[in-house]
Order: sequence, then C-alpha cells, then structure tokens
Amino acid sequence: MSKSCFVVMAISNQKHNDREVSSNDLRKLYDNLIKKAIKDAYPAIEVIRADEVNEQGTITNDILTRLLFSDFVIVDITYPNPNVYYELGIRHCSRNGTILIKDKNVNVSAPFDISHERYIEYENTTEGLNELITQLKEKFNWFDRNKNQPDNHVLLHAKNSKFNFPQYGEENEIIKMQEEGLNQVISAIIDSDILFNNLIDGVTAHSNIRDNNLLKIFNGIKEDKEAVKKLISGFMKMGVITPQMITQKLLNS
Repeated sequence: MSKSCFVVMAISNQKHNDREVSSNDLRKLYDNLIKKAIKDAYPAIEVIRADEVNEQGTITNDILTRLLFSDFVIVDITYPNPNVYYELGIRHCSRNGTILIKDKNVNVSAPFDISHERYIEYENTTEGLNELITQLKEKFNWFDRNKNQPDNHVLLHAKNSKFNFPQYGEENEIIKMQEEGLNQVISAIIDSDILFNNLIDGVTAHSNIRDNNLLKIFNGIKEDKEAVKKLISGFMKMGVITPQMITQKLLNS
C-alpha cells in the first residue's frame, strides 16, 4: 500500500537579510531536488506540496488534512516563514513522521523552539541530491520500524507527562455512544424499584458503606434523576460500581 508525503516549504518569493529567492527558484528546488530525493528514497510514495493540492474546499482545509493524515511530512525550515512554522507546529502536535530539512548554504538560524530538533542539511547539487536520498532513506526506515515512537519534543513531553490530546474523531463518537447508553441504563434503573434496589445491593456488596446509609443516600435523591446519574457515575469512577455489575443486576432482575 502506497504512503503519502506532504512537503511544507516556503512557496512565494522570500527575502531574508540580503538574500532573495523567487517562487520560481523554490519550485525548481522542490521539483529537481526535494521531491526527486523523496521519490528515490521511498519509491512507493505519493509526494505533494501545498500548491499542488487540487481537491475541492478551502486551501486551509486541504493543508490541514495533509498535515493530519499524511504518513510523512517533510518541512524545509531554511527560511523563517511563518506559514511553514505554523504548519510544523500543527504536525508536531498531531503525529510522528515529521522530517526537517534545511539548505546548508543559507546562513539562517532555526528558531529557538526547534533549534534543538535534528534536521537534514542538503545542498542543491548532484552530490547533495545523493546525500539527501541516503539520509531520507534512513529516516523513512526508522519511522517504519518505530510507528508509534515520538519524534519531536511535543509528543515526547506529552508521553512523559501522560497528557492525552482531545479526541474529535471516531473515538469521541464511541465515548458519546457509551455515555448515551449508560444514561439510558441509569434512567431505567431509576424508574424501576426492583432494578434500583438490586443496584443498591450490588453497590453495598462492593463497598464499606452500611446498607441503611447507602439506602438513605439513594432514596434521598431518587426523584432527582440527574443527581442519581452523577452519584452512580462517581461510584463508577471510584470503582464501587462497574458496568459489569449493572449489567449483571439487570439480567438477574
């Protein structure tokens, strides 16, 4: 199955200090060096740059889709271009598979926040092309062997600090369905004295709360369904009530 590679680089005319480079020169650099090196290093790969995206929709959405879903993103950090660094930041927060490259002959320092990140230096020569191919092969091979390993300081810090990024895709839909199902179960329990009492029995058997006290707690708020839902959810987080316990009580009722 072919893989995808999105190239992020300055596209329009660039001017930094006394150096100027045209969009046409940047296009030639992409076609004759960067894209060719990627294709030679990983033949079964789709390579595309932002100005080559022809899908319907805003260019921003197209770029975001490539940044989020491409197997690899290669970012040329040669010029201090705000669009390039913004897109690099998005990719670093999304997934691994990011490779930084920089023109060796352009005397521009990388911004502080990424100055410690490893990058490949290239030269726009025949020898430079061959060297870039070799180094890209090494990078691609590493990613193929380490599919879930952090490759930048954002993902590494998230892993070490146990930070979970918000989920907005299928996982979030699954959680939503589970919550809706739990709410329906809790509503059925509240509406049935038999189910309600069986649940209390189950909670009592797995807790240190005395029967009478627990009964008073639930009966005191029984008419307030939202309060009961919060109480049951709280007990579930504490491990006092489990989904399996609720299911067993429903089946045994």
